[in-house]
Amino acid sequence: VHGDSFICEMSVVEGQRNEFKRLFSDHDVTGRGQLSQPQFRQLLNELGLHFTKDELNTLMAQADVANKALITRDEFLRMMFIHMDHTNTSQYVEQCFEAFDRNSDGFVVSDDLRDLLKGLGDGVVNAHEIEQMIEAADLNRDQKISFEEFVEIVAKPA
Repeated sequence: VHGDSFICEMSVVEGQRNEFKRLFSDHDVTGRGQLSQPQFRQLLNELGLHFTKDELNTLMAQADVANKALITRDEFLRMMFIHMDHTNTSQYVEQCFEAFDRNSDGFVVSDDLRDLLKGLGDGVVNAHEIEQMIEAADLNRDQKISFEEFVEIVAKPA
């Protein structure tokens, strides 16, 4: 995957994220960044997703990491990215990961990131900055980013 293609793929994922943010804001009538279960149901229905009460309770329990019977914007965005069956989004994320994984070994390491940033003409990025980027995404602290860790970072709300 070349730099232009990578940027295109990321912009599609970002576009979906922005649309989900807009929908969430439209249903957040209090402006506090959280939805009650009826608001959450209404938002899902607007997306064409209809659940029984039990299914909605399960979905809400999975998404509500703070366990407050409310869905925050971050929880909603993560749930939409991870749990929705969007084939295109999955393909985009895989293509993005492949763009980062320059030697196709299944991991992104500092050399991969440095090469990618250099190829994108993203200015001069020093070794310390690259290590900080790897560290931010490296959940198991093995100094490389697996596909699963990459998904967590991409799914993380901005």
